[in-house]
Amino acid sequence: MLETVMPPDVLKLVNPTLVVPLVAYLAHDTCTENGSVFEVGGGFVAKLRWQRTEGAFFDPNGMTPETVSKEWSNITSFDRKNDYPASGNDTFGRIMEFR
Repeated sequence: MLETVMPPDVLKLVNPTLVVPLVAYLAHDTCTENGSVFEVGGGFVAKLRWQRTEGAFFDPNGMTPETVSKEWSNITSFDRKNDYPASGNDTFGRIMEFR
């Protein structure tokens, strides 16, 4: 699939067999890693993490493109208060704060 968009020397680096060692380790019964996301390719492996901006709460009955626009800096800026959700459940915690 990538053969039409990548040169041969790059294709060698993204060989899917280079993902197998990570998968085998993650599947091993001694591995305690769970629910993580990894970037893998060309012999490189790194754990990724989610980072969430402060965000903004809106009245569900009055949320419009204009209200979103007014809060855009809170929605998108990582320079302010932010956190690192560890699971999908963390998302619901923030939503429940608004209720």
